[in-house]
Amino acid sequence: MQIILYLRLCYIFSRISAYTKAHDTNTVNETVRYLFQYGYLTTPGNALHSQLTDARVRDSISHLQKFAHLPVTGSLDNATLLLFTKPRCGVPDFMSGTLGHRHRRYILQGQKWEKELLTWSFNFSTSPFNHSFLREELINAIKSWSNVTNLRFQEVHDSVSDIHIKFSKRHHGDSYAFDGMGGVLAHAFFPGSGLGGDIHLDGEEVWY
Repeated sequence: MQIILYLRLCYIFSRISAYTKAHDTNTVNETVRYLFQYGYLTTPGNALHSQLTDARVRDSISHLQKFAHLPVTGSLDNATLLLFTKPRCGVPDFMSGTLGHRHRRYILQGQKWEKELLTWSFNFSTSPFNHSFLREELINAIKSWSNVTNLRFQEVHDSVSDIHIKFSKRHHGDSYAFDGMGGVLAHAFFPGSGLGGDIHLDGEEVWY
């Protein structure tokens, strides 16, 4: 997966000329990576998106600026560059094929829990918090789901649970490495086996 992503990004970088002249290479690379990661640029996998041009990059930046309620300039102005450094959720702003049509902050993905009683556990060894404080916060967060759904949650002291919660740093066993302080704060996975249902929080962020 990481090799495929790398090759796709190399393809994208090779198509950009004007932005490279106007900004240093690292800024251009980080801009395209951000646009790609959060749904503003799509993978060059079909005829519609097989050629990435400067105009397409500008259009993607304009979509980002509009979504973030910034002045729509299509250029990498200071406000847009600052946006790239702000903490955010790891979920893309737009999923494939939905750019320009987003109306909700959730995804009708298709997977669901096939039972109503779900177990959850937390790896306290990775936590920067006081354990009792963190446990209380997690219980309160979980109640926000059980109060409005038919789901019930049971804490277990076992990593083999439906929902495993942990703090992680950088590369941590999935395909979504954290990026240190700032940027992505956390990510979670749809219901299912293995990583399904798990929640990972970036251990390099300031959480208190």
